[in-house]
Amino acid sequence: MEMSTRRLLAWVSTCTVVGATLLAVVLAVMIGSQTQLRFDLTRTGQHMLSPRTVRLIDHLADEYEFVLAIDRRSVDRQSFDAVVDLLTDLARRSEKLGFRLIDVGSSTGRSEFEALVDVLRERDRPTVEQQVGLISKVLERINEAADLLDEVADQLDAVVLEIPVTHADAGAIRRFMEQASSLARAQADQSRTLTAEARSLLMTESSELANTPAVRDRLLPAVDGLRDQIETLANQLGRYASTEAMPEPTRSPVATIARRLLEVRDGLAAEADRLRRLDPPAVFRVAGALEAGEACILIGPPDRGLTAIDRATLFPPTEALGSAGVAVGGEIARRAEDLCSIALTTLTSPNRPILVFVHAEIEPFVLSSPTFEQLVGRARLRGMDVLEWAVVSQPDAPPIETIDPDGLRPVVYLVISPNSAAASPTQDQELSGARRASHLGMVVRTLVDRGQSVLLSVNPSIFPTYGDDDPVVAALAPLGITAHTGTPIVAERMSEQGRTASTSIIARGVRGPHPLQVAMGDLPTRLLWPIAIDSKPTPGVTHTPLLTLQGDDQTWMESQWISLWQSRSTPGAAQVPVTFDPARDARRDTYLLAAAAERMLPDAQNTQRIVVVGSNAWLLDRIAQPRAAVDGRLVAVNPGNLELFDASVAWLAGADEQIARGVSTGAAPVIGALEPADVIRLRWITIAGVPLLILAFGALFRLVRG
Repeated sequence: MEMSTRRLLAWVSTCTVVGATLLAVVLAVMIGSQTQLRFDLTRTGQHMLSPRTVRLIDHLADEYEFVLAIDRRSVDRQSFDAVVDLLTDLARRSEKLGFRLIDVGSSTGRSEFEALVDVLRERDRPTVEQQVGLISKVLERINEAADLLDEVADQLDAVVLEIPVTHADAGAIRRFMEQASSLARAQADQSRTLTAEARSLLMTESSELANTPAVRDRLLPAVDGLRDQIETLANQLGRYASTEAMPEPTRSPVATIARRLLEVRDGLAAEADRLRRLDPPAVFRVAGALEAGEACILIGPPDRGLTAIDRATLFPPTEALGSAGVAVGGEIARRAEDLCSIALTTLTSPNRPILVFVHAEIEPFVLSSPTFEQLVGRARLRGMDVLEWAVVSQPDAPPIETIDPDGLRPVVYLVISPNSAAASPTQDQELSGARRASHLGMVVRTLVDRGQSVLLSVNPSIFPTYGDDDPVVAALAPLGITAHTGTPIVAERMSEQGRTASTSIIARGVRGPHPLQVAMGDLPTRLLWPIAIDSKPTPGVTHTPLLTLQGDDQTWMESQWISLWQSRSTPGAAQVPVTFDPARDARRDTYLLAAAAERMLPDAQNTQRIVVVGSNAWLLDRIAQPRAAVDGRLVAVNPGNLELFDASVAWLAGADEQIARGVSTGAAPVIGALEPADVIRLRWITIAGVPLLILAFGALFRLVRG
């Protein structure tokens, strides 16, 4: 009887626990379906927004709305759900951010999308009408220039009559003047034809908007070409008027004509400048997406405009992801978050940086070779204009004013150091690596002296080997920064060939309160041929460490590096043995490998910012871009490289509020570097802690048992 009672109690207890558990689960589901609070407990972190996105959304000052207009049947279900979930999460994050889904696969959805397009067009109508008025005034001035050119042609015809028939070159002078007159009339006719075509483009139905960006793009090259032709004619006539051998009665009127032509040229240049300053109305920036009938649009306030996210980029093919073992939903959500973050940044910070690659290679290569193809694409996707300045073949800096006529956008110069040990490929010794490095050093010094923002990558240099200063590094002297380019860091490693010297290391981001340190803290960053950096206290300059490497007995600064450098750059070359020499080499407890500097400029109004990285190859696509599938996630192999690039450009551009870890590093597992004291403490715990714990447990057991 007692046994039966126990079994009954056990059965009742079990049923009670199971029932209570089921009830708790049901209640949790009901509560979860009605609350906006969301916890991410997945291994892949599918729904965890990056700190950069969170910071961007939390600082929105105006109201924005994402509109996803798409045929749900035309995209993969997993991709669609991931993007919709991501946009929903973004909207939940802030009251200033909304999300609207339009299924254009239905008749109701198509009508809703068409109504949205009409609203966007009407919102931009005042801006378009204002631009039409400005372009019309430009066309009037071009017509006035055409009338002036006709007058110039008549004056040249009159000059022909003043040429003395007795002059030795009368025939040649007459032909020259007649050709100049014909050219002036042709330029006048060309101007009138141009204005007539432009006016026809501006005339539209009352319900349509004039495509002012298309008219501007049609006018600009034509006006520039016309201006150049007039300048050429004016210069030719000016040379004629200044030549004493020409007939005296003709020189004075020809000089007057040349001056009038230069006035016409200046007038056309001013009109071209007005055209360049015309920003395309927002509705035309997303015209392609609107015409396609499917789009993801971010709509901002009227003074911010709108932007579109490319459909193919938002919904990429997923077959390759699935076959690689990557969780499709998580990866698509991360890509979508990156694109949405870029769209928000574009509207909230319209003055995006201009990135100028500066180098001393013989010919331009950055924009035309695969070396930096993905990096350049990344910068352009984020709204930056990318220029290249090959200082050897292009002595003058690229004209920034052509893409920033108002001078409002920050400019960041990314400097790539040359191989100073390279021989000249020709007989011209000015093309040797050492001469090119000297040339680049002068350019960097000029940039520093002018207070420009510079992101400098340094390379091992032969100059310190001969007792000279590296000219590129010497340009940083005003900021109290130097780099030991004559002794690159090597690390001894075991391999199949035995002990070898490695010139590739993983540095760690320094933790701290500085915006760059917050973004880079503990992130692993791969550097090739790393260079140690020193900073000394300098009045008015603040230094911030960004990347460090803990020293050990297998790592040192190698003075005899040139043979190793040459063997690494020669395919099939034998390994060069390198060993630590206390007399020539050096070891450190910690190597500083990247640093930031900020100083107040002499005008006491502005500051200058510089970032120095002790490696020249850290931004190569093959180093910074690779990703690998880990636990269902695509993880950056070297997450610190791209994060350092993004954060440095933002900091150098003065956009401190945009600096935080982005999507690309959000999936990367980060384990903080152990301090030396922590390592010693763990060693003692491992060696002595376990035996002491066993002894204590034995003593306690003995005490209890008696």
